[in-house]
Amino acid sequence: MSSSNPAGRQFEKQLKNITKLGMSKQAQKAAQDLCATFPGNPTAWEILGVIALSRKEHSIAREAFERSLSFAPDNTDLLSGLGLALSGLGRHAEAQATLQAAIAKGPTTPQLWNALGCARSAAGNKLAGDDSELDAFRRAITLDPGYNQARMSLARALLRNNEIEDAQRQFERCVGDPVYGLEAVMGLVECCAEGAQNAQALALLRKYVARPEFAQAALFHANYDESTTPSVLAKMHRDWGTRIAQESRRRKFAQVGVSGTRGLRIGLLSPDLYRHPVAWFVRPLLEGSAQDGVAFHLYADSDRFDEMSTELAARGASWHSVANLDEDDLAAKLRADHIDLLVDLTGHTKGNRLPAFARRLAPYQATWLGYPHSTGLRAIDFRLVDAITDPPGFAEAFNTETLLHIEGCFLCYGPPHDAPPVFARAADAPIVFGSANNFRKIGPATIALWAEILATVPQARLLLRYNRLFENATACETVRGLFAAHNIDPARLDFRGRSEDPFDFYREVDIALDPLNYNGTTTTCETLWMGVPVVTLRGDRHAARVGASLLTAAGLPQLVAEDAGAYVALAAQLAEEVGHWRATRAQMRATLAGSRLLDAQRFARSWRAAVDAGLAQRV
Repeated sequence: MSSSNPAGRQFEKQLKNITKLGMSKQAQKAAQDLCATFPGNPTAWEILGVIALSRKEHSIAREAFERSLSFAPDNTDLLSGLGLALSGLGRHAEAQATLQAAIAKGPTTPQLWNALGCARSAAGNKLAGDDSELDAFRRAITLDPGYNQARMSLARALLRNNEIEDAQRQFERCVGDPVYGLEAVMGLVECCAEGAQNAQALALLRKYVARPEFAQAALFHANYDESTTPSVLAKMHRDWGTRIAQESRRRKFAQVGVSGTRGLRIGLLSPDLYRHPVAWFVRPLLEGSAQDGVAFHLYADSDRFDEMSTELAARGASWHSVANLDEDDLAAKLRADHIDLLVDLTGHTKGNRLPAFARRLAPYQATWLGYPHSTGLRAIDFRLVDAITDPPGFAEAFNTETLLHIEGCFLCYGPPHDAPPVFARAADAPIVFGSANNFRKIGPATIALWAEILATVPQARLLLRYNRLFENATACETVRGLFAAHNIDPARLDFRGRSEDPFDFYREVDIALDPLNYNGTTTTCETLWMGVPVVTLRGDRHAARVGASLLTAAGLPQLVAEDAGAYVALAAQLAEEVGHWRATRAQMRATLAGSRLLDAQRFARSWRAAVDAGLAQRV
């Protein structure tokens, strides 16, 4: 369309406005208006497709690319976009057929091969050979070695396939890229962590910690670092919160009376409202609150929805999908729903909305469950904890939020419905200590103490399980070397990676060991449910005291050690009493089922009492 005529000038003007809006919802709306004004212009439809695809509006993207392709059926960029949109809709066979047909027409482009790799990845086609996702990404890079979008796709695929060294090389090539540099650095951190190189991962993050785009990742990973003191960790979070507050303009809310006739409306915001550890602890809160008249609203900040999502939504909570809402639209949605208290369940973990919380999304804001530390944001009014994880008179110094102490434990566990019966252990089986925790939690001090336990109980073995990490031979040898440095025979260590039945691990373990600096949470609860005792050490911060809180609520305070020596002695004592623990494994589940840790109604009352007390101070 010529820009010399009025229509052409109007088109160019609208196009410039769209460009200024980036990939926002406003840009998508402007592109839709452009298509309505110029329905016969293929460029308008292409722009809408690109924006919608970036926003994961796959249905809109599919229609837009199809409309544009009706004018230019051989355009490889449009075919790439259509293939990705179809893949995003779960129409994997159509996506691959579309892209393969485009490639067959020739000439091929890097974009087409990258799109085909992404479609194969989404479809789970990770087999070796010419039909694999890896093959497609490599073909794209062969056509254009500087095409870092495909190189990043390849690096992620390699990491998923546990080819860590190759993935690391690909990420390193992209670190300086203005678009993919942040993601590449995080990929390298992931490679280090998946290679059992925790120290290297932390060192890499510290190198970039001053850059705002890396700040939250550095905060999250600092929780794993045994050398970071509680005071330093708290300062890191406060500094981040201060910077975000200075950059944010807070929304204003009128003072709200939360005891009005309509009752309190509480929103729980998380990207993890599916079969995820967060959901195991949200479910009992909803279950226990069913008779209390509390209006819970679940705000799902991701597109994932499964049987757990269905169950959460069925427990009297209103379900809202907000994954595609930007900050302003999310705030408007919460206001329209008349939310009094919005609870963050994410902290500084992936997919969080803390910068939006900094501007205030609701009259009152709290954080709970999903992160083992203060957020550092003063705009978040409350943090829900308990007296063991955050002792009153001590923990306040490390938090920017007002601490609301839930009576008993700050969590209530809802066991998985598909858990098998407790496995029996043969009376003459060798003693096995074990841990199924994220290996990032297992730092030098933890390894040293576990090595001391193995030295104290020389007939015992140690079994470690963690996802794909221990499917990597290099990672296993690295961990054996860490224990060998403490004079532990590497042959005494066994490893397990992913399994079709994750509960199989508990067939082999007698006594579980809790990491020191960053305790297990879901792992600890699951281990107890499978009849295996867990030894923990009460540490100097929330993340290091969760085990003590869970075991106390489970009626097993005798499994909590108060210092390193007591931790080793306790593990050795359980090994001496292994016959007793093997004989009573099946009884532990019944004990747990009757404990405070699984008492949903009692927990819901305590949770609500803590919230009411906090709000009463503010109203």
